Amino acid sequence: MSFAFNFDIRNAEFIKYLNGTISKSNNLLDVMEEIGSELESEIRLNFEQEQTPYGEPWKALSASTQESRRSGKGSGSNKILRDTGDLFNSITHNADRSEVEVGTSKEYGAVHQDGSDDIPARIFLPTEEDGLPNDWEDTIDEIVINHFRTVV
Repeated sequence: MSFAFNFDIRNAEFIKYLNGTISKSNNLLDVMEEIGSELESEIRLNFEQEQTPYGEPWKALSASTQESRRSGKGSGSNKILRDTGDLFNSITHNADRSEVEVGTSKEYGAVHQDGSDDIPARIFLPTEEDGLPNDWEDTIDEIVINHFRTVV
């Protein structure tokens, strides 16, 4: 993946719980796959709502971008970060037994995430600085706890 964020388990209390039950679970890959799918869904929902993972609206398209789209460049859509749909459709995840990486294979994703001289930042992935949104963390906790409830 060209631009992504990683989720790994760092909560000490949660790790203690996991260590006590991990031997009862043969494979955490299913859990990480489920987490990856859920995070993909959250990111796509943010694209639909044109907002950051933290609920802040993305900066509107400039008048020149809107005019350019109306005059035949791109799809003609006025949806932010959705001109061709390539970035949206490239959101994916890779999971293994201990972590999941969620992001895009599109190199230009970093420009939209971080911004540049000409393009404002439109954060579509959680940032290292702000971490995962609380509701995303709650969902991940539920997925993991539900998995271990079935193996304990």
